[in-house]
Amino acid sequence: MIDRFSKWVTAFLIRERSISEENAEIYQYGVEITLSSIFNIVLIMLVSIFAKSILSGMIFLILFITLRQFSGGYHATTYFRCNIIFLLTYIFVLLMSRYVVISFWANSVFVLLGIIVLLLFAPVPNVHKPLTGDACKKHKRNAIIIYVLFSLIELLLFEVVSYYSRVLFFTLMAIMMLIIFEIFMQRSGLHESTENSC
Repeated sequence: MIDRFSKWVTAFLIRERSISEENAEIYQYGVEITLSSIFNIVLIMLVSIFAKSILSGMIFLILFITLRQFSGGYHATTYFRCNIIFLLTYIFVLLMSRYVVISFWANSVFVLLGIIVLLLFAPVPNVHKPLTGDACKKHKRNAIIIYVLFSLIELLLFEVVSYYSRVLFFTLMAIMMLIIFEIFMQRSGLHESTENSC
C-alpha cells in the first residue's frame, strides 16, 4: 500500500513538473520513508492510548528514533514487516516495563554491555545507507553519546519513577538486540551487507 501510494505521488509530481523524471526514484523512496514513519508513529501512539500510557509511547519513539538514526540495526525487507516488528518491539518494551523488575546492579551491567555492542558494531552496515570514513565515525560517536545520555537519565530515574526508568531501559535493550540480530543476519548471509569503514 505504501509502495503504491508513493508511486502515485511521485507520478503526480512528475506530471505537475514539480520534479524531474531522472529523480523519480529518490523522491519515491523519500515518500515511502515518510509515510512509513508517520504510520509507525501513529500506530505506537494508538497502542499507548489503548494501554493508558501515552508518555511510554513518547519516550519509546524519541529514544528509538534518535538512537537508531545513528546506530542502525535490524531492517525488515518490506514496509509491512517493518511496521509489525516496530509494533512488536514496542509491545515487548511495554510488557517488560510493567512486569519485569531488575536490580540497579543488573541494570548497570546491561547498560555497560550495550556500550560494548555499540563500540563493536555501530553503525550497523546497511546497503541502502552506506557510510565511510568520517561519517561512519561520527555516527558511532553520536550513537554512543545518545546511548550514554539516555542511560544516565534511566539510572537517575531508577528509584524516582521506576516504571519510566524501565521503559527507557527496555527500549535501549531492544535496540541493542535489534543491532545484534541484524549483525547475525548479515553474517549468516540472510541480509545483504556492506562494510562500514570505521
